Amino acid sequence: MLPLKEEVVNQLEFIHELIEANKSIVEYQTMLRNSKLHPQFLLRPVMLKEAVQSTKIEGIQVTLDEVMEAEARTKKANKDIQEALNYYKALMEGMDALKSIPISTRLFKLMHKTLLSNNVRGSNRSPGEYRKIQNFLGPEGCTIETAAYIPPEPQLVNDYMSNLEKYINDPQDDYDELVRIPIIHAQF
Repeated sequence: MLPLKEEVVNQLEFIHELIEANKSIVEYQTMLRNSKLHPQFLLRPVMLKEAVQSTKIEGIQVTLDEVMEAEARTKKANKDIQEALNYYKALMEGMDALKSIPISTRLFKLMHKTLLSNNVRGSNRSPGEYRKIQNFLGPEGCTIETAAYIPPEPQLVNDYMSNLEKYINDPQDDYDELVRIPIIHAQF
């Protein structure tokens, strides 16, 4: 459960990196503000690349070029490309939804439903809902006993997600935002 105890992460160990990263963020925000281009135009390629990289974790093998060609409708989207496009669409919908709702279970489920739309792998597994069965991660053919990672039992998911939602919106710790991001990502 979050927040973590203060002794778990000692952000002073990497204070120099935090300062440099925060400076880079300010520089990027300044460039966005001063650009004649709409920030969405500049973020789009980064978000598409994120979609490609994130789907690789799931074993999807597509390139950024293939995804961009399919989005521009110059190439037909196969299921792998569609999964990357769904990821990008979910990011866009999530950013748009943040104008009216906070980061929340409602937002997570909305984005999850989009991720599993268009007949991609997993589209038959309760899109827009938290899992109700135990799962595990590991090499192909592994069992739960030999899994590399076993996430919390399904009956705990709602409580953990509620805790995560509260932490995101009201962290109650003194960590720098750039320290909270990997904590949130790991917990998610």
